[in-house]
Order: sequence, then structure tokens, then C-alpha cells
Amino acid sequence: MSRVIEMSTAAGEGRKVSWLELFFDLVVVAAVVELAHELHHPSWTGGALYLLLFFAICVAWSAFTLYANVAGEQTRRRTMLLAMFGMAVMAAAIPGAAEGRTRVFIIAYVVVRLLGSQAWTRTGRPLLDWPSVQGGLGLLPWIASIWVPAPGRYWLWALGLLIDVLLPMFMPDRAPDRPEWAERIAQRRGGRLSAVQFATVDRAHLAERCGLFIIIVFGEATMQLVAGAADLEHWTRALLSVSVASFALLIGMWFPIFYRDGYLTSHIAALPVRLLMPLLFLTAASITAVASALGTLATLTEEAHPRVPTGIRVMLCLGVAGYYVAAVLGEALRRTRDGSWGERFRLAGMIALGLLVPTVLAVFGARMAPAGLAWSLFGAVTLMAGYIRRVMQGTSGPAEPEPAAA
Repeated sequence: MSRVIEMSTAAGEGRKVSWLELFFDLVVVAAVVELAHELHHPSWTGGALYLLLFFAICVAWSAFTLYANVAGEQTRRRTMLLAMFGMAVMAAAIPGAAEGRTRVFIIAYVVVRLLGSQAWTRTGRPLLDWPSVQGGLGLLPWIASIWVPAPGRYWLWALGLLIDVLLPMFMPDRAPDRPEWAERIAQRRGGRLSAVQFATVDRAHLAERCGLFIIIVFGEATMQLVAGAADLEHWTRALLSVSVASFALLIGMWFPIFYRDGYLTSHIAALPVRLLMPLLFLTAASITAVASALGTLATLTEEAHPRVPTGIRVMLCLGVAGYYVAAVLGEALRRTRDGSWGERFRLAGMIALGLLVPTVLAVFGARMAPAGLAWSLFGAVTLMAGYIRRVMQGTSGPAEPEPAAA
């Protein structure tokens, strides 16, 4: 059996995020802002398109986040800056992604992904736990969609994202000794698999980068709320009530992620990258949906007898539900492999609770005023945040190390 040399960085080293990486993440701010604006008049079709665009942005971002994590000081600035420009084009094309700028978005996405794949190939360090950043299989449906009209192109986008995001999730915990795609990389470099250095991520650096990504999304959420109130001519008691409840809701969503040893830290320390990234994407997409809906709630308070439109109410409730489902799934994946049935039932109860309250409000909250809906969701979030903390404390213990490549 060939001996594989692994490149590993101890989590305790704590390499800091570079200024170049922070500059790169600013593009994500622009993309998140545009995506949030697209949700101001939601529909089922628009919501599905929003998820496709959001996950496309996240997949492109993750390729360069993990590349800089592994490459460290050897990160190529030119490649990162070119990718930033490509992602900026993607962000600018979001408002017209369903109409005149569709091909612009597709081409920019494909170019960014190819830049990421090329950067990874140059490192000579295959990342077995997230092969999508190096492979191009998921790009084929996107390329084909250039010549396919709607709605067929959206199904092709979904297929490409499923290949990139879901396929790695079903990989075995222990990578095969001689994966075919790693062998092909070695052959292109004129060597053998025995000389390939498999990459593993710096967990401390990844935790900081993912935390910054989520903070960016929370920043956009706060900006949506402030902008909604700032645009109003008259500030009323109803606006005050909605604003306080909305801000409290955002704090309730922030709390279990970042307070002390929040679940984001525990997930990054214990979960394989192939499971961590999809959960991170779902969390960010849910927060952005909540942010857009909260901004609209504030504007409704100028009406004499405001009622929350069905699309806004459903989007807000689904955003809260998606946020907590992502949190609980991460905790379930982290703790229940060798956990007791009691732990599994508690986590299943959390998923049911996280879905039940928002679903009831989405279905039966048609007569609720904006303030009533915001305060109801705040109560649900407070209850679930406390439940998450108790369950995490009850299942605390040393995290299992991620299996190394053979």
C-alpha cells in the first residue's frame, strides 16, 4: 500500500485571517445585499431561485475560503483578486439573473469555479473531504444551461449544486486509499499517488472565517431592519414594537451561534467539511431570508390596519425554521453517532419544535399584525435557543477527531 503524506495543521496554531481574505469576503456582502433585495416581494418561484443563487455564491466562496485555508502564505493574490472580480460580477447580475443577465451570471460563476479548481490543482494537495472545489462535474449542468431557456435552466442549476453540495455528504468517513480523481491529479503532475500530499484544513482558521461569514450575514440583517425604519416618514408605536421585536429576534438567533462556546465553534471543531459547509450555507440563507422579511415588516407599520402579506409571513417563518433545523442537524451529526437513544430523542424533539411553531404561524397567522408576528417568533426563538444550550450542555464531551485519510 502506498504511503500517503498528509498535510495537517494543528487547530491550536490559530493562523489569523489575512487582509486579503477579509477583502475577498467583502464581495459576499454585496452578494448578500442583492439577494436580500430580491426577497422583498417573495413568491414560491422567486424563493426557489433565491436558494439556487445563494448556494451558488456560497459554493464559489467556499472554494477560495478553503484554498486560502490550506495554502496559507502561498495563497496566490492574483488568483484571489480575479475571483473577487468574478464574484462581484455575479453579485451585480443577481437582480437580472432570471431575465437579461442570466448568461452573465452563469459565465461568471463558471469562470470563478474554474479559477478555484486551477488554484487547488497548483497546490498539489487534494482535499478529500470537499472534492467539489477541485472537480468540475458540477459545472457541466451550468455550462449546458447557457443554451437552455427557463425553467429548464433552473433545473440544471439545481443539478449542478446537488452534485457539488450533496454528493460529498454521502462520502464515507474514511477516504479510499487510492481515489481515482486523486490519481488523475498525480498523473497530470507527472508523479505518483505516493507523492501526493493530501490537505486537511486548519480548524481554528476555518472557525474564524466561517464566523466572519455569518457575522456579515447578520450585519446585512441589521442593515435591512435599519433601512426599513429609516425610509418611513412617521415613526409610530407600532414601528417601535416591530423594531424592538425584530432586533430581539436577531439577538436570539445570534446567541446560540456565538455566545461563549456556541454551536458554530463545536460544529467546526467536530464535523467533516463535507457536512459543515452545507449546514453553514443553509444557516446563512435562512438568516438572509429573515433579514429581508424584517425590513418589510417595518414598512408595513405606516398602514392603518396592517396585515403581513402571505409571502412575507411564510418567508419569515421558513427562515426561522431553516435556521434551527440547520443548527439541530449539525448537533445531531456531531453527537448522536455513538450517543444514547435519549440524546437522539431530545434532538428529534428540537427539530420538531423548530418546525412546529414557525409552521403554525405561517399557516394560521394571516390575521396577525407585524408586531404580533415578530414577537411570536421572538418567543419561539428564545425557547429554542435555551433548548439548544441545555441539550449541548447535556451532551458535552470531547469531540471525536475527524478520521484522517489513509
